[in-house]
Amino acid sequence: MCTYAPPAAGCLHPAASWPDAYGSVFRDCLPESLVAEILADAPAVASCPNFWTPKDAVEAFEGACTACEMAIKLLCDKVMRHRLPEDWAGAEWWVQVYEKGKGLAFHFDKDEHLFREEHCMAHPLLSSIVYLTGRTFPKRLGPTVVVDQRFDNGRMRASPEDPQRCALIYPRRGAFAVFDGGLGHGVIGSAAADLRATLLINWWPHQPQEVQAITAEEAARHSIAMKPWPRSTANTVSSQSNSASAAGDNLMCGVTGWEGAAGPRAQPIRVLKLPPAEGAQGVISVDDLLLSKGLSLVGSNAISSVAVDHEGWALYPLDSQKDAVYIWPVIPQNALRSSAALAV
Repeated sequence: MCTYAPPAAGCLHPAASWPDAYGSVFRDCLPESLVAEILADAPAVASCPNFWTPKDAVEAFEGACTACEMAIKLLCDKVMRHRLPEDWAGAEWWVQVYEKGKGLAFHFDKDEHLFREEHCMAHPLLSSIVYLTGRTFPKRLGPTVVVDQRFDNGRMRASPEDPQRCALIYPRRGAFAVFDGGLGHGVIGSAAADLRATLLINWWPHQPQEVQAITAEEAARHSIAMKPWPRSTANTVSSQSNSASAAGDNLMCGVTGWEGAAGPRAQPIRVLKLPPAEGAQGVISVDDLLLSKGLSLVGSNAISSVAVDHEGWALYPLDSQKDAVYIWPVIPQNALRSSAALAV
């Protein structure tokens, strides 16, 4: 029997509209030197269990902490405090380092111990990703794909059965992506030879069971650096962000300021709508869809994310050894219905 009680209405973040809830992407939120330190620690942190940093520690800049925790502090100060309720509890964090070309099965972020013990899902308010690697040339790493599926605890399955919308977020070193913590998501593999490393941060209304703060002893045992950070680290972000605000994607659409009254502005995400599926034949790849709209995944004008409204079509990843590695076909549901299944 599930004893979990959902958070009260006052502890829920405001619902974001499509496509923002599926992937708001921010550029240059962290100084490059800090991204480099996190990447240096990545193999060690990836070998550890998930860690917890409570809200009061996130909001404080005093004392020693890991590079990952310093990033969480800066991201909270610059981005997340504008998007979280007053009574959020803290941040769960971990690092993933992928074998080259590998992806990650679709899943839901959740309180893992609660799910194992009571077979019900409790989700974070918001999920987020710091991309530690990723270039725009010559090849892109496989995207994070966020779909419009949620987990139905009563039926113990993802709902709806066939996603109708998705957002694809392509890794770019130093970028920060935020999305609704209850949405299904996964990673598509690619033929790019680069390492794929990410810092994952879930922002919770309560502390997940069995997830604890990292101690100095544990950090030392795994050779993870823990040190005091100068307050000037935050100032480095501000100057870096201001100078880079006009150098974002060519989808900036006239946005000139990085910081607004409600916090930093996300990179605008382009929404593409597929034609009616009825009577359609064959497949459509996202690569071809982007090219038809004059958009590119590589080069100086490469986009970081795109949202696709594919009502009547089912998502289906196609394996390929070709150089065109970002193939994400969408197939009419009546042609291959089973292709839309997600793994929990």
